[in-house]
Amino acid sequence: MVQTYPLQHSIKTPTPPTSFSIFNLTQAHSDFLNHFGSLADSNLPENVSLQYSIHSCPRVFTNELKLVFPELKHKPLSQLYIVPTFQKTNCELVNRSDHSKAEKDQKLLNFYLWGLEFVQKLRNLGYWADLACPASGQAVFTQSGPTIYPEVECCRKLLKYQTYNVGGCNVISHPLWDMCSYPATAFALAPLEKIQFVIDEMNRTQDNINRH
Repeated sequence: MVQTYPLQHSIKTPTPPTSFSIFNLTQAHSDFLNHFGSLADSNLPENVSLQYSIHSCPRVFTNELKLVFPELKHKPLSQLYIVPTFQKTNCELVNRSDHSKAEKDQKLLNFYLWGLEFVQKLRNLGYWADLACPASGQAVFTQSGPTIYPEVECCRKLLKYQTYNVGGCNVISHPLWDMCSYPATAFALAPLEKIQFVIDEMNRTQDNINRH
């Protein structure tokens, strides 16, 4: 089932267990702020939201994901879940206007804000989690491997969404928004109920913020 999660409006400096990864979240957070500059310092509008769904990782995906996220190579992957997300856009992703570029930067920032908290909370519970950068396909918070995550192809296989080839680029067709959507994916090696607990907790936090 696809659910809508309203993004939190603030950036929190994470304090994860230091034993978890080569590339800790504090460093990733610093790099994130350096990349986005003033964009990351501004509050997100209250109507910002994303759709997410949680899927058990198909066996045919596991070898490729081990190349994207080398930390997975020596872990049992029976509880590896893929969490694809989508944000509605005003412009089609293939649009190359300045407005479209700015919108894509904002959607990337939105996903990173959501993903930063998602990964931190799971790691604080002792579980592995990471994001695939929508712009590069590389791991965000752990060591990157020799392969990038093929966002469009994996959405096609996992969600059975239609894709278009536009100017040599494959683009996802969202069932509601067609090409006006921004896809990005998170990953978690944890029991399903823990993943849902974390997202529910993020929802409750956002609800409390909106009440003030």
